[in-house]
Amino acid sequence: MSTEDFDSSKIQNVSGWLEDWLRRTSDLTQPSINSIPQPLKRQNDLLRTEEVDTVLEYLKNPIKTGVWALTANWLTDAGISQYIWQEFSQKLERQATGVILNHEEGKTTKLTLETLNDIKVDIFHRVSFILRLFAYLKAIEDTPGEEVEIDKASVKTIVNSLDLDKLQRTFSDAFSHFKDHIYFENFKPVMKTGIPFLSKNGFMFSLTTPKINEQITYHSLHPKGLEDFAALLIKLGKISDSEVMPTFSPEEQVLAPYFFFARLAYSKIINDDRLHPLFTKSFTEYEANRYESTISTLGLIGEDFLTQIYETLFRESVPKGQTMGQLYDLIQSKTAKLFQKAPPQPPDIDSMYKAVNEQIGRVESDPPPSTVDTLKLLRQAITLIKEERAYNREIAKEHQKHTSAISIFPSRIRENINDLIRFRNAASHKSRVPLSDYEALRTLHCLISLIVWWHSEIRAVNWDDNSVTIIKKMTERSTAANA
Repeated sequence: MSTEDFDSSKIQNVSGWLEDWLRRTSDLTQPSINSIPQPLKRQNDLLRTEEVDTVLEYLKNPIKTGVWALTANWLTDAGISQYIWQEFSQKLERQATGVILNHEEGKTTKLTLETLNDIKVDIFHRVSFILRLFAYLKAIEDTPGEEVEIDKASVKTIVNSLDLDKLQRTFSDAFSHFKDHIYFENFKPVMKTGIPFLSKNGFMFSLTTPKINEQITYHSLHPKGLEDFAALLIKLGKISDSEVMPTFSPEEQVLAPYFFFARLAYSKIINDDRLHPLFTKSFTEYEANRYESTISTLGLIGEDFLTQIYETLFRESVPKGQTMGQLYDLIQSKTAKLFQKAPPQPPDIDSMYKAVNEQIGRVESDPPPSTVDTLKLLRQAITLIKEERAYNREIAKEHQKHTSAISIFPSRIRENINDLIRFRNAASHKSRVPLSDYEALRTLHCLISLIVWWHSEIRAVNWDDNSVTIIKKMTERSTAANA
């Protein structure tokens, strides 16, 4: 039996009164866009070992890595949703005291309006409902004769009203696909906005609910999990015009899931308990759409890391009252001083001028200057010209070094630090330029790239070297990274 084998026109005949009742309070059926869960302290346990490096590479350089996205139109009144609603609504009966759900063997359940609305949202809008339903079918199949619990009351009510054998036959292809490509041991059938969903072939994020705009977008760093998930929803008749594509530009789209990936890999990036409250606050502020506060909080963390870098390399406390920008400039200037050398000296033109005058004075003397003496003077002049040219080249080289100053930071990290400072200043000074989610995402990326770079440098340093040697070797690695 296919999804087309039931008569969808029966829905209006059987439950038109129910539709009218629910429509009068349709606001109850809207999933709240503000119900995004609070950030978790540790989510790296959701990452398989082989996925950790991929996430870290994305966090270090998202444009280079790119991000995969599944986009599709969400078909609300179609497929398995339409089928289940028809089966469910046929067992409802309106009475003076409310709505009664009739079960087999004469049993009934009284349903409140709130419960009915939650049931309707489950059936038509929540992917988690489908996942719970199929996970329940899989559990029954794996443990015949044993009682299987359902952790959500509204889902339990729906499941208890369905002919599960008929449902499984109707959507047998989708159920087989679920078992082969979605389900795995310890599978959790819950998909919430902003929380990673883990399937057999990796994890993905949803940043919006289908009810918001009748479209879905899921992000991942691998296409396989997205393709498998799209195939399931297609077999269930829930999406159309689906597409799984990589995105490398524009940066706004590539960075869209950045906060969520950062939260996933948080404990792999930060091992400093002092900074945990600030990171937690930044996640919370971002999810509440308070972007200025998010950026300001991230700026404090960036300031802390620049302080660590300064005090580790120069073995002295940071001068009091330094802003983030001043602290960065201080690191740059103190590094540059280590490479300063005596300025080149211009050639002695005066001595040559004096020798020429003496030669001219001897022209009228007896005997006059010999040819050899004249040639020697000419050689001195040519030598002076060569020294003048060498001097000019050295001056030009010093000027070029000044414009592209020697730094411990590779050029990409310098660019990110400058953006971090710029966004932090805009947030702190209440800039007239509005700060959106993009600036918050970009700020987080700039901060994480700095943190990951610094941790990499710490591992590369030979701590038996003195501080000057350590800094000079860091500049060599920085120059090599820019090549």
